[in-house]
Amino acid sequence: MNLILVHADEFSYKVKGRTCIEADTLTEDNKSASVSNALIVFVKVEGCDISESNKVLSKALDIIMRQARELEVDTIVVYPYASLSPLAPPPKDVIRLVTRLAEALSRNGVRVIRAPYGWCRSFYLRCRSHPKAELAVRLVPAPSGEIRATHLFSSH
Repeated sequence: MNLILVHADEFSYKVKGRTCIEADTLTEDNKSASVSNALIVFVKVEGCDISESNKVLSKALDIIMRQARELEVDTIVVYPYASLSPLAPPPKDVIRLVTRLAEALSRNGVRVIRAPYGWCRSFYLRCRSHPKAELAVRLVPAPSGEIRATHLFSSH
């Protein structure tokens, strides 16, 4: 799983059209959103995440909630994205994992908005400018059974 976390002054998205047959169900609640002072979490699920989903979700939850507490935000947007990768799992697996992540975040007392997967979306993002405003992490199941977190970049 790859995570890109951005502390946003403003963020909004709007669904434009379907990109796959197995797309998330579109509702009035998820077809568009607009937030301010929020943590935006771009999530890319990979095939190796499915077999170790509980461990991967636990590690992702820890990283995201730690960042949210440090930034003192009470709104998190979970924004799944796909890449042209042979490692991409089927859409139904991505939707299931991202839904579980959003539900786990909600249980931690933050407002969560989950953008739908399988849809073309336009978005606007205005990032805050401070040392902890951006963070990218790659979560990979290790042979030992642990989930290894590699920080790809941060703004500090």
